[in-house]
Amino acid sequence: MAYVGNTPADKTLKLEKQQFTTSATTSYTLSHSVSDPQDIALFINNVRQNPNSSYTVSGTALTLSEATASTDTMYCVFLGRAIGTTGIAAGEVTKDKLDLISDSTAGLTVKGDGGSNDGYLQLNCRVNSHGIKLKSPPHSAGATYTLTFPNSVTADKFLKTDGSGNLSFADAGDYSLISTTTVSSAISTVDFNSVFSSSDGFQSYTLVGDTVYPSSDNQGFRLRLKKASGTISSSHYVWTVGGGEVSGSGGNFTQSNQAYNDQEFDFVGPAGGNPGNNADFGGTNFIVEVFNPTATRYTNVLWRYTHVRYDEATVHNVIGAGVLRTTDAITGLNLFFVSGDVASGSLSLYGRK
Repeated sequence: MAYVGNTPADKTLKLEKQQFTTSATTSYTLSHSVSDPQDIALFINNVRQNPNSSYTVSGTALTLSEATASTDTMYCVFLGRAIGTTGIAAGEVTKDKLDLISDSTAGLTVKGDGGSNDGYLQLNCRVNSHGIKLKSPPHSAGATYTLTFPNSVTADKFLKTDGSGNLSFADAGDYSLISTTTVSSAISTVDFNSVFSSSDGFQSYTLVGDTVYPSSDNQGFRLRLKKASGTISSSHYVWTVGGGEVSGSGGNFTQSNQAYNDQEFDFVGPAGGNPGNNADFGGTNFIVEVFNPTATRYTNVLWRYTHVRYDEATVHNVIGAGVLRTTDAITGLNLFFVSGDVASGSLSLYGRK
């Protein structure tokens, strides 16, 4: 005899059965999660029980309206196990049961509702009390793009895109922190060694000094540059400074000083204007710019400098500039007070793209 469609099966399907060990209780656990009492046929002492009135279900929890005895026999038949389930309980699908494989379009699509709600993916905390959402742009944006994450993670950076959706870790703004030295106990010099490189992509470097104190009063602050073989202390430094000092009796804005063929850059300049080590005065604070130090030509340096004089007689604000008249490739910095140690302070070096 011919058939339209599939040929009928020539044997019946075997439904799955669960046998229970009874006791004086109304609560039992099913071996499979169900969503409706009619998904199972429950028998006690071979008498089929009425769904809802004799028992209820919730996932794998089976609750009887009356307690059984230990002498009772009880089993259930899962009516949907042979022909497919009619519902999936919350939490039933775990990661080992969901294995998404991407094709050329997507591995997972979260759709909008066709109305006012855009598609989003929510990541909850471990107790599901709160979480974050990754949400699609609105329909009005007409946006279609792919964000591709970097191959590895880099500390203290932020994610940027190349305009085509490829993400990479980058520095915030034009400046990148290279090194910080925090002085907590007295040292004779602060050195930044091998911090300049022709391959690091920086055009210039900025050194920021914050509350730098000498170990003794009335000490001028100095800067020398370093090359691969060590600190340059020969008489090739040319510098000039100008600025002002102000006191309770008025201000003098024509303070200046300069030197040719000196052995270091003098940050302060005007005689008698050196800082002190009184913690209330705020120490020495400065910004130094070093331009293209790795080029084999003269090296140009600018600085801005402020402090309270060691005896609190005046406040000094200085702008200076200098040139190291050698063609050495500069690799680092050497900073020190004329006499005594650097007692404390923080110095940070940045590179500028």
